Amino acid sequence: AAKQQDSSAADYISLANVYAQLKDYDKGIAAIEKALAMSSQANESHYQLLVAMQYQSKRYEAATDTLKTMIERWPGKTQYWSQLANIYLQAGNNEKAHSVLKLAYYKNRLDKASDVLNLARLGMTTGVPDQAARVLADAMEKNRIESSEQNWRLLAQAWRQANEVPQAIAALDHVAEFGSEGEIRMRQAELYMNQNSWRQVLAYVNKAIAAGDLDSPGKAYLLKGMAYTRLNDYDQSLAALQQAGQYQDMAGQAQQWSQYVEKKKALDS
Repeated sequence: AAKQQDSSAADYISLANVYAQLKDYDKGIAAIEKALAMSSQANESHYQLLVAMQYQSKRYEAATDTLKTMIERWPGKTQYWSQLANIYLQAGNNEKAHSVLKLAYYKNRLDKASDVLNLARLGMTTGVPDQAARVLADAMEKNRIESSEQNWRLLAQAWRQANEVPQAIAALDHVAEFGSEGEIRMRQAELYMNQNSWRQVLAYVNKAIAAGDLDSPGKAYLLKGMAYTRLNDYDQSLAALQQAGQYQDMAGQAQQWSQYVEKKKALDS
């Protein structure tokens, strides 16, 4: 009887494959569900066919249920974790996609760098950039993603979003090793500016100017002038602002700042 049952199940599988080819997913899904109900053995390829048809017909809820069953039965198959996350993404449920990928990451079920990077980006868009940063830092340390300029930039961005300035600065140090040092030092100076750490602003602006290769050298000199103003060193500030004023894009702002500094200098003297 079992043999007869299995041959009927096989007939339904053949039928499901035909319906899948014809893109008649309603009948295909019905046929394969009958086959699964009849068969005592869970056949992985049958589940793969079922989830493919559910996905093609945009039955995302049903597809997630099938994939959860597949993950329970074949937990070592990494592709099912990323498929489940992908279906949540298709359905617009970023939080659930993030949860699946995070669980998979810590269970060592994510073997593709693209999935690890997806996990980090989802963390950044769902309001947990600190988690995203920790995943990226951990993944680079363990060589699960490469130590590339792009990945260090992403890590710096995640730490910045999480308001962890020292870690963002440290990540940008790695970015600077790949080139564009002047621009990177400027970004570090701006991060310190947001924290009102003016001595650090000055140190990094000077590094930026020394490195050269700046989109706007005037902006660097303006920031240097602002830092000296905040440190109450008005003569140094005016000298930096004079240099900023030699660049067309910053001439107006440099002039306004110079007038402000002259007034402060007069009041303080």
